Amino acid sequence: MAALGRKGGLVGGPARARALSPSRRSAIARNAARARWSKPLASADARADLASLVAHCGSSVSRVPPPRHLETQVLRAVKASRRDSALARMVPVFLWRMRGRLDLRKLAREALRQREGPALGFFLEATSRLGGGRPFDEALAGLRASARPDRPSHFFRGTERRPLERTAAERATPAVARRWGLLMNMPWESFAAYFAKASRL
Repeated sequence: MAALGRKGGLVGGPARARALSPSRRSAIARNAARARWSKPLASADARADLASLVAHCGSSVSRVPPPRHLETQVLRAVKASRRDSALARMVPVFLWRMRGRLDLRKLAREALRQREGPALGFFLEATSRLGGGRPFDEALAGLRASARPDRPSHFFRGTERRPLERTAAERATPAVARRWGLLMNMPWESFAAYFAKASRL
């Protein structure tokens, strides 16, 4: 065993591994996993860009602190998600993690002022459904009048210029998006799968 260990590489490594007891192998694997996942994804003093903020803020595996003007960043994320489907999938997780920190009256008021009421309403309602709670009812009540289900528009910028994407949006739009007058080529399952995976981290 010692001689094989000194050889290292493909000869010594497997020999050393086989010589370990099953419990010792499990302990090594646990320690390696703990060391890997205990490291923060971002340092405490790092300035997160918008995508990093949305992906990591409030996560147990990250030290990205909530920004001072959280409502402003939420609306920035909502607007930016209209050009980025990956970001759109992340917004409900971000909202769910930040649900106890948001000034919902301020958020709804500013969304209406910036003409983002339907988009924010969609994300808040989708987040409530995905999270299984009703933390945004007050904001949703204030945003409901901005919904235009009888005059739907495309959520993602540029869709109106792409015939195939328009057709796909007609088929894939989640019911909750249609209630806010939005069409998108992103099925509900896409939001649900990401939320189930990321909201617990």
